[in-house]
Amino acid sequence: MPSWLRPRADHHRLDKGQVTLPKSIRERRHWAAGTRLLVENTAEGVLLKVAPIFAPTRPEDVFGSLPHSGPPKSLAEIDAGGQAANRLGTVKVRAP
Repeated sequence: MPSWLRPRADHHRLDKGQVTLPKSIRERRHWAAGTRLLVENTAEGVLLKVAPIFAPTRPEDVFGSLPHSGPPKSLAEIDAGGQAANRLGTVKVRAP
């Protein structure tokens, strides 16, 4: 078989619409097995992006979606509740 017909290590077949990416690329991008990707066709080729976990929303779509009875809380009450949750360890804050 001519060398130009032999599959290369960096070529991957498209069986069942799936593509296997090299481990070095997945590790560099922090993509675990099963990561859902969006595929965009561009003038330069194919672009892969991590699919968002949640559908995009606008504030007006979700504002007031949780039921609440009683008067609204003041900012001081909201802040005090957050500080109390922090002291109890029920809220985990990730460092940037």
